Amino acid sequence: MRSTIICVDDEKLLLNMLYQQLISWFGKKYSVKKASNATEALQILDECLNSGEEVSVFISDYIMPITKGDELLTLVKERDPKIKRIMLTGYSAMDGIINAINKAGIYRYISKPWDNKDLMLTLLEAIKAYEQDKITSKLSKNYETLYYKYQTLYDESYVNLNELLKVISLVCDIRANKDDERSQRISKYANLIGTALKFDDSKLKVLTNSALLCDIGKIAMTDDELKTFDESKPLSPNYVRMQLQQSRFSERILTNAISSNEFIDNIKYQFETFDGKGPFGIKGEDIPIGSRILHIARLYDSIASGMTGVELEKIISKFVSQGYTYIDRQLTSLFVKQLKKINTH
Repeated sequence: MRSTIICVDDEKLLLNMLYQQLISWFGKKYSVKKASNATEALQILDECLNSGEEVSVFISDYIMPITKGDELLTLVKERDPKIKRIMLTGYSAMDGIINAINKAGIYRYISKPWDNKDLMLTLLEAIKAYEQDKITSKLSKNYETLYYKYQTLYDESYVNLNELLKVISLVCDIRANKDDERSQRISKYANLIGTALKFDDSKLKVLTNSALLCDIGKIAMTDDELKTFDESKPLSPNYVRMQLQQSRFSERILTNAISSNEFIDNIKYQFETFDGKGPFGIKGEDIPIGSRILHIARLYDSIASGMTGVELEKIISKFVSQGYTYIDRQLTSLFVKQLKKINTH
């Protein structure tokens, strides 16, 4: 269906001149319609819009009886703001022009008598602008559709990923001879610290998900190795050797599945101690912050799980004293504040 150009002027001679001019310029590609007053023009416009016919340009004289051009173009805008509105005026009526610009949002105004070349160029630009707006609108709608589909798929995949992580973390807990919710508790504690540090959503997600898989390296360890992995003696040479073994297995497993170096490093360096006596010998703030957080979360869970029913203050006291030399004290203080705040362990 061809797009339509509507022209309006109460002076029949000028209206016919304009109409014939538009036919000669655009008649092969566009439907051109004319009206001698606002009522007739709006009727034509409504018929076009109701039938699904596009109206790309609406040209109106300014001085007309009953309804002036600026008022008419305002009504056109209300019906379809995409239509490019042009006003013709033969008078120095600045109030009307300003009103047309402000309220009707006209595309251009042209003085009468018009210059044919100027009128043609203005109309060509208006038509081009209309067509480009139409393309942009279509692209925008397509983008919104694609975005909605992507978001739906992402939400579904994210839910599935979370469930998968929980299943893997459960396998890790079983392999490590721990209770079924240990990894999820460690993830919760890590989340407390990351939230207090105001990590953005992406960094917080990496932290909490890496906490869920903190023991993934134990899947590859032998039964004999796991038996000698005595967490009650965290600074013994054998324990440090087992930490190194677990860290290397974790890195090998995750490198084939995870593209985030931060995720892998959080787990790889989670046993590093602040005094540099961990398996890789990294110390202080050279240890990735995610690894420092996991170390704190692991240690607290190990202590709290063995003190079920004991007051929070006593658990915290033992946790702080046991980790005093080898976990980040600033992060520990922050974690303790958060624990007291929620009063849960």
